[in-house]
Amino acid sequence: MAKLILMDGTESDVTPKGKDFTLEELYALIGNGCDMVEALRLPGRKTMWLDEEGKYRPGLRVNDKATVLARKAGIIPWDVVMGNVLVTGPKVDATLDISRIDRALKRAGSLNP
Repeated sequence: MAKLILMDGTESDVTPKGKDFTLEELYALIGNGCDMVEALRLPGRKTMWLDEEGKYRPGLRVNDKATVLARKAGIIPWDVVMGNVLVTGPKVDATLDISRIDRALKRAGSLNP
């Protein structure tokens, strides 16, 4: 199982058609014309898949939840994640603690300018 986190903050659980997600499945799930993915390693053998060229695509916004997850992991302390992301790995639901991130974002506000 994996967690799709859209840039508007909504989430959904998704599963690959086979054992693992294919590149075409990643492109389709991330959407917005994605044709090159980047993999960010998160703690607990998880991977965040995002659009490598997301910052250059018109219409994409900062994905607040994905940015907070990456910053908490110490991966991008000064940067932001743009667009939709897919988080894969073992026990994705139990260990991401997205409800805690939701509460923090409500207090702090959006990272979008």
